[in-house]
Amino acid sequence: MSSGSSATDGVAVLAISKASTSRVNALAAAVRLHLKESILSALEDPSINAIILVGNPDGTGMFSAGADIKEFSAPTDGSGGVTTAQNGVPTLNDLGHMIEGSSKPIIAALSGVALGGGMELALASHYRVADRTLRYGLPEVKIGLIPGAGGTQRLPRLCGVRHALDVILRGRINVGAEEGLKVGFLDAVASDGETVLECAQRWARWASVLSPQSLGSRRLCNRSVPEDTDGIGNSDMCEFALQKLPRE
Repeated sequence: MSSGSSATDGVAVLAISKASTSRVNALAAAVRLHLKESILSALEDPSINAIILVGNPDGTGMFSAGADIKEFSAPTDGSGGVTTAQNGVPTLNDLGHMIEGSSKPIIAALSGVALGGGMELALASHYRVADRTLRYGLPEVKIGLIPGAGGTQRLPRLCGVRHALDVILRGRINVGAEEGLKVGFLDAVASDGETVLECAQRWARWASVLSPQSLGSRRLCNRSVPEDTDGIGNSDMCEFALQKLPRE
């Protein structure tokens, strides 16, 4: 295991804050490199059966408020992250693909905020659990950007077009884990007296004994976009949503 990671009972816990100098666990180059190396180390370790991504080692505080705004002016490769591949640093999009394609289940333990790239890493994970402090969303549109690390593709496949449009086009920040559970973004909410890390460890132990086929079904890239429960066509819903957006 790399420094900044821990393992108990075959479950590796990877904390974003271990490589972050930001109070909001911004996903700067050093953080992305830390996560890449930690995930690769856990995948290569035969004693590790599952991986938990968490904001802080004890599961408190915030998961991540997203990309490091100081990197926004740097050259990009069009995939939602600065071009640093020559130094071995993955973009957020690269990291999302690595997480989703992991041969071991990855559980995102969410608390505080999971915004922008932070939410996109959670979407790439195979399971998502949270405590009741969670606020999540893709607010990039409010500063003239679109989610660039898979959020526009994974969210409608997970929660349907109606909810995805609300989050992506309006930049609405969802307040409360109960809403996340209702729309299907979350798999579980920590019970009273249980930390989000303890909840994630329960899920990790359970997921680690499932078949590879079960893990494949959790990769959102393998899913189609579900039809709306009210019978409205997805294309019609998208067109209607675009018509309702404010004009200059």
